[in-house]
Amino acid sequence: MFPATKAVKKELLPIIDRPSLAKPIILAIVEEALSAGVSEVAIVVQKGDRELFQDLFTKEQAYFHKLSEEKQQYSEYLQEVGEKITILTQEVPEGFGHAVFCAREWVQDDPFLLLLGDRLYASQTESSCASQLVFSQVGKSAIGVRVTPGSEIHHYGCVTGTWQAKDALL
Repeated sequence: MFPATKAVKKELLPIIDRPSLAKPIILAIVEEALSAGVSEVAIVVQKGDRELFQDLFTKEQAYFHKLSEEKQQYSEYLQEVGEKITILTQEVPEGFGHAVFCAREWVQDDPFLLLLGDRLYASQTESSCASQLVFSQVGKSAIGVRVTPGSEIHHYGCVTGTWQAKDALL
């Protein structure tokens, strides 16, 4: 995503969604979680970005009355989505693992989905990718991964374990 990320936060880069609607990546991630039946979403942000993300999901547009009826409805939709979001702050940017650690009290011992926007996936079935990974679907903890060539692994996180493939749904 470089060099675009020099000008715009990665989470806010626009993508074109299926109905030809431009939306920030973070909204696509939140919608993916909600499609899996998640009722509450936490977004971990850096200290200086908290207001930016709160405004995206909670603040009515100052020019709301100038929007078309369709865009007004979408603005209201964003606020409805925002009611399901808690913004958590990572006080010091100490990496991805630390960001996950910052959500520990919010998550407690509940099952959770960890969704990132570095790669976006589209399901080949009617069931969203996230809904295919929820505990109730597979009966145990699950992780979605992809094979990465060894020459590129330094760019990504990696996992190890015993492979127990469920029927390929994605």
